[in-house]
Amino acid sequence: MATIPATSTYVAGEKPTAAKLNANGKTALDFLLNPPTFQAAESTSTAAANGTWTKVALPVFTWNNDGVTYSSGDISIKTAGLYLVTGELSFAANSTGRRICELYLNGVGTGWIVHISAAGGGGPTNVSFSKMMRFAVNDTLNQQVYQDSGGSLNTAGCYLQARWMNL
Repeated sequence: MATIPATSTYVAGEKPTAAKLNANGKTALDFLLNPPTFQAAESTSTAAANGTWTKVALPVFTWNNDGVTYSSGDISIKTAGLYLVTGELSFAANSTGRRICELYLNGVGTGWIVHISAAGGGGPTNVSFSKMMRFAVNDTLNQQVYQDSGGSLNTAGCYLQARWMNL
């Protein structure tokens, strides 16, 4: 878990010390240059049944500099703040129906939904998204998918990533 640096103040006539300059400048700058980030990805495809919301398994961290954890489809955030959350879902080729993604915060749908019609021509259908989200320590995040192609479809190459932006 990253610690957001707290800065101190100076009083009139106080001489700056190396420790105070480091605490007020270097430590804060180090944090801002390397903020909490992660990318979670699929290790195997997720089978999404027709007409059913399905949680996408993202157990592999491509990078994770904040000790973010994964359990039962949920990613646990370790540093509070405002994050830019982005990702992509890819569905197996099928030219029928819609593909929909919703982000879930602490097990509840956020109401923020991205949907796209199936790609024609036999290619996969990709759904990309980005959203600013505010998290507290230990909030959980997951993405769920819905498709109505008439049969089960597998996902392929899905990921979810986030970057801390500010308090």
